[in-house]
Amino acid sequence: MWQPEMDAFDGEDPDYPSSDYLLMVLKALYGTKQSGRMWYLHISRQMKSWKFIQLNSEACIFLRRDDKGEVILIVCIYVDDVISIAKEYKYIDELWSLISAKYPLKILGEVKEYLGIEVNYKKDAGTIFLHQRSYAEKVLKRFSMFDSNPVATPVAVSWQVDVDSPKLSIIYANKYRAIVGSIMYLTTSTRPDLYFLTVILARGMQDPTESHMSLAKRGLRYLKGTMDFGLTFDTDQTLIGYSDADFASAEAGRKSLTGYIFMYKGSTVSASTKQQSLVCLSTCEAEYVALSMSAREGLYLRQLARELGIRGDGPVIILGDNECANLLTGDTVTNQRTKHIDVRYHHIRQLVQDKVLEVKRVPTEHNLADLFTKALPKDRFRKLTSIILGQTQSEWMSDSGQQILK
Repeated sequence: MWQPEMDAFDGEDPDYPSSDYLLMVLKALYGTKQSGRMWYLHISRQMKSWKFIQLNSEACIFLRRDDKGEVILIVCIYVDDVISIAKEYKYIDELWSLISAKYPLKILGEVKEYLGIEVNYKKDAGTIFLHQRSYAEKVLKRFSMFDSNPVATPVAVSWQVDVDSPKLSIIYANKYRAIVGSIMYLTTSTRPDLYFLTVILARGMQDPTESHMSLAKRGLRYLKGTMDFGLTFDTDQTLIGYSDADFASAEAGRKSLTGYIFMYKGSTVSASTKQQSLVCLSTCEAEYVALSMSAREGLYLRQLARELGIRGDGPVIILGDNECANLLTGDTVTNQRTKHIDVRYHHIRQLVQDKVLEVKRVPTEHNLADLFTKALPKDRFRKLTSIILGQTQSEWMSDSGQQILK
């Protein structure tokens, strides 16, 4: 870092001959570029010295095993916020004793809120509900949309980008980007029903128009009626994925859109909507690329589950609604319509052959990933949303939230 402007560095002191000298920082300072990484390296070394095992698939999760190899304690760290999960309270007490001996510690008890995500329990029913109602309220009040009229879907089926729509001024463009950022945090945390909206809004981040702002406000109106939506997890142990693609959906470039979702414990644990990096020549090819992208996420979730000691029988199942693409995952024969597909997308074939993954067909009307690739009619949107958020969702909702899903 450069020397500060102080009298001690004016060149008169022989120990500090010139203000052009640089200072070497011996310890990380809060707010500098490397401070976060230095803290991560430090806490990682410390956790390992306490005999914790760092996961390969998720570097911020540590666990401890007993003599039989069973996982007895899981620790999740985000900067200086820590969540611990254990079979018995004595293991958590041991962890707090270790940390408090090294760092100042504030124990907040059972998790009620973490990084803006609120947690509700129903121990008798074995369910956990994650939501962001308080954050959603702040977002609506920040953008003066708290008193707006709710809508049933975030994106109208007939919505299209108006290429002739005027561009927003700098002030309103910055407001638009702030709205998109706020919705994006909700999307990636507890609101997978907002993924398709988020992708469309993100396309207008560079040069937003009045058409984009209108869609963003509609998204906030949808949020107004669904503030208490969230993820409900139960005791179901099945990990299952859904994959879908919308062929040539991009207005510019005609690239396809991939959407996938993975369900575990009755609700969403991973989801994504992403534009494909290539122009596909057919619906089959677009769906095959989407399956390949879904397979990578499925493989990651399988590795994470195994490291956490979650034992699953058989391969990870991914459901797709295109029979041609599904058959391609198990067929190594090339033909005129498939021989041009990049080799990187064929790794799914090896996973299928090794029985790590299994691709099955699902009817389009039951494909949950359909929610992530296109705007859907109200009734179908409500049905799929109720499933991806958890079947017991209505138990946690206010009257307005239940009305949206009816």
